Amino acid sequence: AVGREAELGALLEVVARIPEGDESRNELVLVSGPSGSGKSLLVKSLSAPMTGWGYNVISLKFDRSSQQQPLAPITSAFNQFFATMVDQRRETDQDDANIEHIVTTLEDELGP
Repeated sequence: AVGREAELGALLEVVARIPEGDESRNELVLVSGPSGSGKSLLVKSLSAPMTGWGYNVISLKFDRSSQQQPLAPITSAFNQFFATMVDQRRETDQDDANIEHIVTTLEDELGP
């Protein structure tokens, strides 16, 4: 992301804090700023490499159009995330253990 090297470095520092193979660690990063400042591009530029490194990335965007339904961006992000998980499972012929692990983790963190 052009002009966002410092912010990209800060995001990479968050990734570096998570010990390799430690599935018990979760990190939440909020990226904010004025409209048109490159936030979406910054997140997208890091999402692909992180997914390749084995991380799950969920991104969402709040904007004025979602004020009528304040939870719509969260619902949309998780729907997209789980659709991606199902697609990956189909592509790799993976068993349900990974998805079950994620569902269990979410239930532990958020409640059933």
